[in-house]
Amino acid sequence: MTWFRLRYSIGHEGWSYLLMIVFVLVGAVFRDVNLLILLVGMMAGPFLMNWRLATLVVRRMHVRRQVAERVCAGDLLNVELAAACPRMPFQLWAVAVADRVAPVDETRDDEPARVTTLMTNVPRDGVGHASYRCLLTRRGRYRFGPLTVSTRFPFGLVRASRRIDTPGELLVCPRLGRLTATFSEAVESERAGSRQAQPRRGFVDGDYYALRDWRSGDSQRWIHWRTTAKRDELTVREFEEQRHRDVAMLVDLWQPERPSESVRGRVELALSFAATVVSDVCRRGARQFALALCGDESHVASGPTSMLMAQEFLDRMAVVRGSDEPDWETALGQLLAQLRRDSRIIVVTTSTKRMERLRTQAVQSAGDRRVQALIRDALWLDVSSPEFARYFLVD
Repeated sequence: MTWFRLRYSIGHEGWSYLLMIVFVLVGAVFRDVNLLILLVGMMAGPFLMNWRLATLVVRRMHVRRQVAERVCAGDLLNVELAAACPRMPFQLWAVAVADRVAPVDETRDDEPARVTTLMTNVPRDGVGHASYRCLLTRRGRYRFGPLTVSTRFPFGLVRASRRIDTPGELLVCPRLGRLTATFSEAVESERAGSRQAQPRRGFVDGDYYALRDWRSGDSQRWIHWRTTAKRDELTVREFEEQRHRDVAMLVDLWQPERPSESVRGRVELALSFAATVVSDVCRRGARQFALALCGDESHVASGPTSMLMAQEFLDRMAVVRGSDEPDWETALGQLLAQLRRDSRIIVVTTSTKRMERLRTQAVQSAGDRRVQALIRDALWLDVSSPEFARYFLVD
């Protein structure tokens, strides 16, 4: 839907021009000079022409916005604008397009951001392009629009503007950080607390391990030609076999009924960590992953790792909120029901006291010894603890 209600304004140049016309007109009337009256008419022509052309431009202008569906908090967002003005017999210039970006969540106190960009050239029977960049530092759902098109074409005396309703939405996912080597070792280790890497000799998907003699069935791609030339015998490369464990993660987004800024920061840090783990695990692939989000609503899902799964989880994390009563027991039960024997459990919470209570209750509620062992050996992380920095870093 488009509003054709136009607005007009006169800038400093326009007012100066009008004062000049009035001055000449007053002199012409008092002096009774016909030539000055003719000059007033000639001077009024450009003003009226500017008003008419600016009106036609904003009436006929079509603007389209192109923006990504999702972006992570803290990443630079690029928004493309394309404008066309059909049935105009000449090229246009100096067309300003203003956009508005605001969070959908009305409970937030963020002020809507207003951005104005200038299209220096809109070709005749063509499309003009412009873009702007913005930095959204808080996750959530954002709404774009309406757009406002304005121009002073061609003389800069009169400004005409029109509002165009071109809605658009963007999902801002939690900020991504960096997982440390300590976290990777803790996830891949056989027992909680173990920091021993366990490489095994294999043939595919791993890092370079060693050289060995050629064996029947080896691929020619594994031949190390330089060593083969030195030894005058076929030598092949051997690789470290990848031993990725299945991962299950429970994110407890507890916060008091009236949280302080520091508590809200812990919730955001927990989501940032979870989003980074999801992105990292799904990018590596070749494993099962399960996630349980416990906040104002619970969400549990699992399956083979893929970028589609990562997008689904990140979309959930973009809109979930903390809660003073997260239903973690139900979520944990659903999560445990989907675990495999060698799965690695990661539990993330926002409070040290709550973490100890969750650990005790989780062990007691588990009816299977194998499940109890998995819970005891789980990687329990408290984002409010200084130790958390050993596993995760974020700007």
